[in-house]
Amino acid sequence: MSFFESHFFLFVDSFFAALILPPRSEMVVKIMTSLHNFNLYLVFVLSYSASVLGSCANWWIGKYFNFLRHTDFFIKREKEIAKSQQKWNKFLVWILLFSWLGVIGAPFAVMAGFFQSSFKKFLLLVMLGKVYYYVLLIFYDYDLKTVFA
Repeated sequence: MSFFESHFFLFVDSFFAALILPPRSEMVVKIMTSLHNFNLYLVFVLSYSASVLGSCANWWIGKYFNFLRHTDFFIKREKEIAKSQQKWNKFLVWILLFSWLGVIGAPFAVMAGFFQSSFKKFLLLVMLGKVYYYVLLIFYDYDLKTVFA
C-alpha cells in the first residue's frame, strides 16, 4: 500500500468510526503507530481531524432530526423534551468530553444536535475529549500485545 493510500485509509476509517454506528478505528491507528514507518504526527492529525468531522456529522444528523418534534409522539411529550433539553444544556453537555467512547460516544453528539446545543461549545468539548484520547492512543507507549491479550 502506498503512502497516500495508507493515510487516506486511516482518514476514512477514523471518519466512519465517529459516525452513529461506528466500526472501531483504534486497531488501524495502533498498527500504523507500531509499524514505525509512519509519521506519528501525521497519523494523529488525520485520525483526530477525521474523528472530529465524524462527530460533527453526528451533530448535524441530530440537528436535522428536529423535524421529528412535529410528530404525534414528540408533541405528546413536549414538556418532557423541553425539560430534558434544559438539563442537557445545563449539565449533560459536558458528557461530550467522552464522545470518543465506543458505542455511546456517537449518540452523545446526535443528542447535542437534537437538543440544539451551541455548535461552538459542542466543537470545543468534542475536540478536547478527542485530543486527549488520540494523544494517549498514539503517543503513549505500550505494547501492542496488551491489546490482543
